[in-house]
Amino acid sequence: MKKIDDIANYVHRHLKAAGASCELHYSSHGTSVYIFASSEDEDGDILAGPIKIRVSDHDLPPTYGQMHGWADIEVGPHPEATSDWLVAVKAALKALDLQPAAITRQVITRRANEARKAAELRRKEERREAAAAERRRRRVAAAWKALDNGAKKAIREAFARADERTGKARKRALRAARNKLAAKAGIHDWQAMRNEGLL
Repeated sequence: MKKIDDIANYVHRHLKAAGASCELHYSSHGTSVYIFASSEDEDGDILAGPIKIRVSDHDLPPTYGQMHGWADIEVGPHPEATSDWLVAVKAALKALDLQPAAITRQVITRRANEARKAAELRRKEERREAAAAERRRRRVAAAWKALDNGAKKAIREAFARADERTGKARKRALRAARNKLAAKAGIHDWQAMRNEGLL
């Protein structure tokens, strides 16, 4: 998370750009920064707000909140807060019935594009992994199909014996069964065999 001052300045700048009346106040007891914002008409009459935004790296002590009032929007890593300054800006603009300024819309658009590209990369990776899994499945199925019935029976019995055991004995028996599968069929992915119901 960025520095508290930087985040507070981001929020303040974007609210000001949208036409909000904003003031920054720095806590004399810690690292918190408060932003008091409202929307006003041309005569200075308040149309919405004021709202209090608290940017901090820690929870507000309950006694302090009870004495001085809680923030309408919390920004930071602590519970009940958003760690994203843009989320705070959107919430504040909604509370003040203001529209995002051009600089805010640019950030929203950039983030949306980044999210879209990240989603495309994830889908591409998922397709790649699915294709690789399908190739493995086909190789395993073809190798198993090529075995004679006697070899298949011996391999299945070896894995069945392993399943009957526990602890170190099971590990040894499973290792022997895997070695038999690799030696007879050239298959090393025994888990794929079980997924296919072949063992």
